[in-house]
Amino acid sequence: MKAELCDGMSPASGIRMSEKSAYVSSEIFLDWLEPDFMPRKASGRTLLILDGHSSYTTNIETLEFSEQHEIILFCLPRHCTHYMNFWIVPFLKVLRDFIMRRAEEWLKFGKLLGESYVKSATINNVVSAFQATGIFALNPEAIPDYAFL
Repeated sequence: MKAELCDGMSPASGIRMSEKSAYVSSEIFLDWLEPDFMPRKASGRTLLILDGHSSYTTNIETLEFSEQHEIILFCLPRHCTHYMNFWIVPFLKVLRDFIMRRAEEWLKFGKLLGESYVKSATINNVVSAFQATGIFALNPEAIPDYAFL
């Protein structure tokens, strides 16, 4: 987990990663359910619709917590969420499309390099580079002796 993954995220958002797989674990789900879901939960019984991943229903602590707080865990059938999940179908498809477009822009390295080069290749930056390396005006002390070992 790199801290940079959270740069620019929405307020109160975060990332938690499983050390064992790319999927959510029962511990991560419970850690989300208590501090993140509960403060937003309406009073009384609440239906929480989930995909069919086993991590939601295999932890006894999660099941007890859900029962105690009137949370009904409803799992969609496995391998069907891409058809049935109201959240994935309309919203996440649009979100994924936006992310893919931005990733494609970033992957166009030539364009990224070209735009960056134009902004960075200024007379002042070039002169500073020559000065910092001791090339012009000649400065043999610009590069420390240990750099040549």
